[in-house]
Amino acid sequence: MAYSDAITKEVAWYTTDPPQPSGFTPPALIKANGGSFDVIQAFPRKVSRRQRDLYLFRSSVKEERVAFGGRKRYVHRMVCKILWPVSAAAIEADMQRCDVAIEQVLTRIRGPLGDNSHGGRFTSAGDNIFDLDVIYEDPFLAATHGSPLEVRIPYVLYEDFVA
Repeated sequence: MAYSDAITKEVAWYTTDPPQPSGFTPPALIKANGGSFDVIQAFPRKVSRRQRDLYLFRSSVKEERVAFGGRKRYVHRMVCKILWPVSAAAIEADMQRCDVAIEQVLTRIRGPLGDNSHGGRFTSAGDNIFDLDVIYEDPFLAATHGSPLEVRIPYVLYEDFVA
């Protein structure tokens, strides 16, 4: 496990259907596999107003001591950022489709019952003292300005290591 590959491992959890080696079979997220999102990647390279995009990035990282003897833990504060196209003419239907996609993302973040390690990639993922919050920007502003709706889901990944 390494500090530098946390985002790569998390993107793999979102884009592999079903995520392996967990045996967990959540709904697909990437459109090529029947999911809702055109793009799933770390950091936006080019944002389209017509695509349904999901981006993963860290908002911060903290290194904690877990126990004496050199055991430590990275606490990666992750953000799943969704950009969802909405139009004033079909805002209700667009929001309903967005909510369905968000429900699928939450299923992926929670992981399978009894294993919150995202397929062994982390010590624990999406399983912390905080609730899973879904934060919506104003959909009416997005629709009237022709920009995608922005939805953020912050969560935490824990990664133990010896230093």
